[in-house]
Amino acid sequence: STAHTIQKGIPGGHMIALIGAEKEERIRPIVQEHIGYNASASHWGSSRLAKNSRYIKDVWDLVRNGAFILLQLFAIIGKETPIILVAGSPCQDLTSYGVYRGFLGICGQASMNFNVIPLILSIIQGCNANRRIFICFENAGSTKQIFKEYMLRTVGVQVEGSKVINSKKWTQVSRNRLFIT
Repeated sequence: STAHTIQKGIPGGHMIALIGAEKEERIRPIVQEHIGYNASASHWGSSRLAKNSRYIKDVWDLVRNGAFILLQLFAIIGKETPIILVAGSPCQDLTSYGVYRGFLGICGQASMNFNVIPLILSIIQGCNANRRIFICFENAGSTKQIFKEYMLRTVGVQVEGSKVINSKKWTQVSRNRLFIT
């Protein structure tokens, strides 16, 4: 998983805190088992990757209730710890291959979760303008250009910060994936 890859790159291999989000009920238990998350979405616990972990069902919960979960995160990690924000909204609405051939885009039911990312970034920066934030967003390599440009603009990343890479380089599956960093 991405979380395991990030953990390997951190000096000492230790994450202070980790928040995961998965809405798909059929996938949640698989990720929970893999990472070792606490089953309760409403409580912090520990996991295999971090002493402080939380596994929420809806990524929008990060900004609900006055961004309470994010404020808890800031209290746990302190002011100097950088944040690594890794995300990937479902891509069915962003490509010509979906049911609606990409007409719904970022506003579609599956792909609208991307829109929480700029809000999360804004909250992080609003609470601590000097905090370092590293981002990595993944989506379908066939994402329509208009949606790719929207994603880049809303998170403040130049075109050079995006690249399509075939996942065959690190998995058994050949799929072009769009990465924005």
